[in-house]
Amino acid sequence: MTADNPSQNESIGLADIEASLRRLWAEVLEIDAETITTEDDFISLGGHSLSATLCVNRIHAAFGVSLPFEDLLLDTARIPYLARCLRRLCSPESQSLSTSATAP
Repeated sequence: MTADNPSQNESIGLADIEASLRRLWAEVLEIDAETITTEDDFISLGGHSLSATLCVNRIHAAFGVSLPFEDLLLDTARIPYLARCLRRLCSPESQSLSTSATAP
């Protein structure tokens, strides 16, 4: 796993993804990452549609997958939920499905 692209490691753990998401949220929302708990959602921390767009772009850059924009705006969009979504999206099975879906 690299700091820039944690999805390169197939065995990335949820704790690593959660830590990366916590750092991304903190950067985008300009808050201390240590204040973000597993019970916080993006909106309650001060997020809005523009910051969600920035966060989705940073998630794509860091993990190499596209997280649906709407997922950040849900009141259930907490770090553990999003980490599970990202781990599923980063899985080799998910990658092969998306590749075969776009094949001619």
